[in-house]
Amino acid sequence: MTGPTRLAGLALLLAAAPFARGGPTPDDLAKALGSPAFLARERATRDLWTLGEAARPALTAVAAGADPEAARRARALLDKFDWGVYADTPPAVVALVGDFRAGDADARKAAVTALAWLGEPAVPALRALLSRPDPDADRKAAVFAHLGWVLRAEVPKLLVAGKHDRAEALLSVNAFGPATQGLLDYAVLLHLRGRA
Repeated sequence: MTGPTRLAGLALLLAAAPFARGGPTPDDLAKALGSPAFLARERATRDLWTLGEAARPALTAVAAGADPEAARRARALLDKFDWGVYADTPPAVVALVGDFRAGDADARKAAVTALAWLGEPAVPALRALLSRPDPDADRKAAVFAHLGWVLRAEVPKLLVAGKHDRAEALLSVNAFGPATQGLLDYAVLLHLRGRA
């Protein structure tokens, strides 16, 4: 290959570099939330939604910015992420998160029970729901007490069925609770699995 041919090849590689890296960055997409073109805003919203937590820093920056449309879209996505809802979250989990958010103490207990029964697909949402601050400490304690009861019924079945990872994932959620019992249950399982 001669010198000019090598230079032309190198120029072609450099021109293609942005495409080789996989497209726009989360920062680029977050900036596009304020685009004057509606379709560009919609595409950026969809792409950031698909990125999930990887988009959080860029969305946080735009949510605090001066562009009201971009900030509104960024806050809407961050709100979903804060509740454990992502692009790949199953519809049943999304519905139960909605029930939890809108419900009273009994509705929250019912949603937590149903999420626990759904297993692995619901664990990220359960973690998000139960790790959120709640100004009503009694309500939070009641939800965790109920969850502890549900898990003490469900986890042994999972262990007998050989679904140790699922059992561990569910018990890890209970460790967020205000009582030490959930943490103790989780620690015992980790110890029995040789991971403590």
